[in-house]
Amino acid sequence: MNQPSNNTQQTDEAKVLYLYTGNHGKQAGVKDYINLISSLLKEREIDVRISSTLVPNATNLVVDEFTNYVENRKIALFKENSPESKLVFVLTEFVARKWGVESFNFFPD
Repeated sequence: MNQPSNNTQQTDEAKVLYLYTGNHGKQAGVKDYINLISSLLKEREIDVRISSTLVPNATNLVVDEFTNYVENRKIALFKENSPESKLVFVLTEFVARKWGVESFNFFPD
């Protein structure tokens, strides 16, 4: 009896990306990111799955501004507990300096 090789399974799983949405109470603020990322990756035959949880042993794409300490800690703990998981980040806020202070989306005039 022939069984699929591990290489085939890994290749198939490598074409799956989990788009993590659990860090957003409402998806309205990131809906454009979700649609754009999903569309671009599907064109490249990458299976995009929306997930409200981070998925172990997978590639997770996280769209976030990283200003929520609780969520940041949750993501860090996930990576510590699942080191083989891949995290890809899309940053939606920018670090800027104004009046000697670094902050997110603190754009100079």
